[in-house]
Parts: sequence; structure tokens; C-alpha cells
Amino acid sequence: MSRALKKGAGDTQDQEKPRRGKAPGLKKSPKISSHENSAPAPKNKVPGSIGRSREGITVGSFMLFDPGTSLPDAAPGVAAPSPRPSLRDAIIARKRVAQISRLLRHRHQGQCRTDDAEHWFETVLPHLLLIAATRPIWCMNPFRWAQRFTPELHPSRVAVVIAEARRFPSSYTSEEIGRRLMLKDAEREALKLTHLWPVDLEREEHAGRQKAKDAIRKKRARAAAGATPRERSLAALKPWEAEQVSRRTWYRRQAHVHPD
Repeated sequence: MSRALKKGAGDTQDQEKPRRGKAPGLKKSPKISSHENSAPAPKNKVPGSIGRSREGITVGSFMLFDPGTSLPDAAPGVAAPSPRPSLRDAIIARKRVAQISRLLRHRHQGQCRTDDAEHWFETVLPHLLLIAATRPIWCMNPFRWAQRFTPELHPSRVAVVIAEARRFPSSYTSEEIGRRLMLKDAEREALKLTHLWPVDLEREEHAGRQKAKDAIRKKRARAAAGATPRERSLAALKPWEAEQVSRRTWYRRQAHVHPD
């Protein structure tokens, strides 16, 4: 009898104990996916990062470089790119992209918002395409470059310029880049644009300047190693002339004075 009473009391406690969870009568709210919660994409959205597929090098859904397509010859007056760019070509192109961007920031205080925006983009684009064809991981998205340095250039116009560059591939040399951008030697020295050639500097003058810089560098290295400067050497001072003897006699006397 006592066991039955205890069992009945336990049942009453289980019925009175509230259940964990939400109160009865409340429905579970549906989950909202991240796509539904995200803001709508803008109409003029810049394509994403560069990717590689079987078809070629792409930027989003835009084909940037198609190695299987036979392209015509380069535009008249412009050097054609090498059929198989090497790693060295990609390194040089990468440095030229960085230096063209540096020159643009210097001249336009950050961004080009003038009518020259398309001209700047046409100058840097062949090097971006060369990097994309050789080392896509190094390449900056041309749409991103235009958005960063030439924001007034519409993405649709950027796509047209890229399509024209694919039809007529080109490879600007340092001299051609200097002529297109009217680079001066003072700008080149101030901004250290070593892979762009100014229009007011001749090769012979540049060679002489580099020779003088190399001599100064070697002189500093010799002084750091403890060597006697040439202007203070015996060959430059010529002490035998002050004693009015020959060079050979002076050295023979020095050997007797300082036998060590």
C-alpha cells in the first residue's frame, strides 16, 4: 500500500514539473538564409578575383585571357608580345605596373579623375594581361585597378578596352611607356622609376651617370673594409718627387728604413 502511494506521489510531481524549452503555443521561427539576408548587389559591380579554368584566365564571368584563341598581329607601331612570356617577363611587368601606379598617384594626388583616365589604363593594361597569362596569382584584377586609380572610368568601358587589347595584343617597352606618359628625368629620379625611360635622357648620358654611381659605391665599400683611399695612396701623393729622387730609389730607401 505504501509503495502505491509513493508511486502516485511521484507521478503527480512529474506532471507538475514544467518542460524545458519554449512555452506551448509558440511556433518556431523559420531560419533566414545568408542569401536572403544579404543586401542586393549593385548593378555596376566590379568582377571578382582572377581565376584559372580550362578555358583560360577569367575575372568572374569575364574572359581575360584565352590561350586557345588565335589572336591577330599587334597594332601598327606597337611591339608584339612574346608568344610565351617567361617568369622574367612577368617580374618586369609587375614592376612596371607598380611604377606606373606610383607615377599616377604622384601626378593626380591619388586618383586620376580627368580625361586621361582611359589613357593611363591603356598604358598599364598590356602588363596586367601579361602577368595574368604567366602568373595569375600575381596579377591585380584590371577592373579593380581601374576602380582604384581611375574611378571615373566605367566598368563597361573597361571591358571594351580589355576586349580591344585582346584583339590587338601589345607590349610597351620602357621607352614607349615614357613617351606615352611624357616622363621626365626629374620625375624618374625622384620617384625611382627604374623600369620606365624618360623622354629627356639619352642612353650615353645615363651610362656615364651609372658609371659614376658605381664608382662611388665601390669607394664606400673599400672604405668600410679598411682600405686606404686612392687619393691618399703613395701613387697619388708621390713623395719621391718632393725628395727629388726616382720612384725606385725612394722605395729602396724605405726598405732600408723600415726593414719589416
